[in-house]
Amino acid sequence: MDYVSHFATVAGIGLLAALSPGPNFVMITTQALASRRSGLWAAAGVAAASLTWAMAGAMGLALVVAQVAWLYEALRIAGALYLVYLGLRMLWSVRPGTGRAIPEGPRLSGAAAFRRGYVVNMANPKSAAFVAGFYAAVLPADAPGWLFPATGLTVAGVSAAWSFTLALLLSAEHIRRGFLRLRRGITALLGVALVGLGARLALTR
Repeated sequence: MDYVSHFATVAGIGLLAALSPGPNFVMITTQALASRRSGLWAAAGVAAASLTWAMAGAMGLALVVAQVAWLYEALRIAGALYLVYLGLRMLWSVRPGTGRAIPEGPRLSGAAAFRRGYVVNMANPKSAAFVAGFYAAVLPADAPGWLFPATGLTVAGVSAAWSFTLALLLSAEHIRRGFLRLRRGITALLGVALVGLGARLALTR
């Protein structure tokens, strides 16, 4: 087996998955616009959840979640409700008469930002389905045991690199100033995106 090609393919797939817009992107963006510290802690939470899913996939747990219908459904509904809740809070924060557009961000401790990033990523059952299908697609049946966790670590590493890069970019002062000039509109769009993602997650089987 050509391990160089294998890990290059794994890294490429992991990067494409990380780049696709979704709840993780919205969460990191919101916190990074509030402060670099919050953005980096939220990115750390997302990265930690990616590592959790990757290691779960290596142990076969993601396949169990993907195959056990009631567990998948429970995770899907819980994740959908959490995303809708966060989106509605963001939309509430931009109602007329409020002085700031980005909710809670400045008040979040590092632990709270980390926890929120972790929960948002873990609450998405698409992560389980991706990991289960991903391992089945890229690993041959006769793969050595060490290749499973090594593959998971590669995917988690790519996800972490993108998450921290996004947090650093959006918290850079000149970029942040441009975003904050349009903060109400951006916050409203992010809130709508979260509500839409949550609704889609709840309604899509």
